[in-house]
Amino acid sequence: MPYEECWKLQLELLDARYEDKIPDTLLFVQHPSVFTLGRKTPGVRDGAALPAELQGIPVHIIERGGEATYHGPGQLVVYPLLKLNIKFGPKAFLRLMEESMITVLSSYGLNGYWTEGKTGVWILDSQNRERKIASLGIAVRKGVSYHGLALNVSTDLRPFSLIQPCGYEPAVMTNVQEMLGREVDFDQLSARLDLELRARLGKVEAAAPLTGDR
Repeated sequence: MPYEECWKLQLELLDARYEDKIPDTLLFVQHPSVFTLGRKTPGVRDGAALPAELQGIPVHIIERGGEATYHGPGQLVVYPLLKLNIKFGPKAFLRLMEESMITVLSSYGLNGYWTEGKTGVWILDSQNRERKIASLGIAVRKGVSYHGLALNVSTDLRPFSLIQPCGYEPAVMTNVQEMLGREVDFDQLSARLDLELRARLGKVEAAAPLTGDR
């Protein structure tokens, strides 16, 4: 699904969730190549003029936290439209998403981990270098979360070289396929993360996978 189309859909679902017209909902999607710039991206926070595209890839300035990242085919993106509360606020929610991805990665024999102050999921490669395999960034409006997580499954890592992903050097990024040295069934991994997130969230009544040609 094109990023702009999905962005609009999130805002529509956010309003519907706020008004209790729908339950807490998870959107699972892949995007065509796109860069998104969060609130902390240099230039965005300074109000500088920024390009509308980089080497033909569109660029969008968005409301989520964090800095710049890349989305593209082979990357599993999940947007949770959830009502948050005092007991389950944004920080706890981010940690829950990190832990969910770590559990799924462990089912493939990969030892992911989170680090305080470095949002996302990290992993050590064969040379013991710290690599980033998943990114997170959310926004909250009317007490409802939107935006979410991006797990690199078989994502082409080359576009990351055009930015400083999440404020880091591009070489820090990796994907599941690279770490395993083999192909991974994208739909199977997506289904595992769906189940893990819903089990941890509990109150999510249904998932809405975007499949087919989307």
